[in-house]
Amino acid sequence: MKYRRDIDGLRAVAVLPVVLFHFGISAIPGGFTGVDIFFVISGYLITGSLLDDLERGQFSIISFYWRRARRILPALIFVTLLTCIAALFILLPSDLHEFSLSVIAASTFWSNIYFWKTSNYFSIDAELRPLLHTWSLSVEEQYYIFAPILMFLIYRYFAKRWLTILLPIILGSFVLAVMATWLAPNAGFYLLPTRVWELMLGAVLMLKRPPPLSNRFLMELVGLAGFGLLAIGFFAISESDPFPGYNALYPCLGTALLIYVGQNSPSTTASRILEVRPLVWIGLISYSLYLVHWPINAFAHYLS
Repeated sequence: MKYRRDIDGLRAVAVLPVVLFHFGISAIPGGFTGVDIFFVISGYLITGSLLDDLERGQFSIISFYWRRARRILPALIFVTLLTCIAALFILLPSDLHEFSLSVIAASTFWSNIYFWKTSNYFSIDAELRPLLHTWSLSVEEQYYIFAPILMFLIYRYFAKRWLTILLPIILGSFVLAVMATWLAPNAGFYLLPTRVWELMLGAVLMLKRPPPLSNRFLMELVGLAGFGLLAIGFFAISESDPFPGYNALYPCLGTALLIYVGQNSPSTTASRILEVRPLVWIGLISYSLYLVHWPINAFAHYLS
């Protein structure tokens, strides 16, 4: 799959608000919606990688998992080890037991389930949990368990009828997310069934590759609309609003529009903005930045 600078720029647009929100910058009350941008991007890119393998006749689940492990584990293990060392010096003995459970959960990619049971993401208590941010990595890894199998089955046995299979899953997951924001908000926030539609939105964008609009001006408007939707997520949504549910549409659809514009009209203003060098550079280190920033924030809160 061809490298796209604009997607790295979009990663920067995702990670910076998350970091600023976590460090208490009140000007971006919806900075946490940057995680939803990451989900759509991940669904898009992973699907592209799997589709390339399928079309070349080189599909291998083991190879896919190995590539994912090489991409994700080194930085995660390194940051987790550093966090453990810091915890030994900073946390009280009474808090080390809970921390050790979170280490196990993060290392085995079920921390979203663990924190669903133990912590509200927006509570004051959550700010003292150094590995809380790994919940989103667990959601993605759980998605990676079944996504390649599902894609293989659709490709091989359902004549590539992607929408026939994926659209009901997307709609079902979205409806579940809307219901969960009212009935079980913690579950709705943390768990894969209420988040899978975000990843699959990116997947469908890769699989169906909608053609460009014939009018260049309309493509410019689509890019502007993408940025506008992201801005609504960052500045008009806050932790007091139901989320994900309907409110997750803003970051997810905004991301989808920007990916679509970059896919079809890379010379548009939106794509050129995302391709500026500082944003691309931040995007390239966005995973490491995401991993590192939260333990620093949590220990700072703990010490204060």
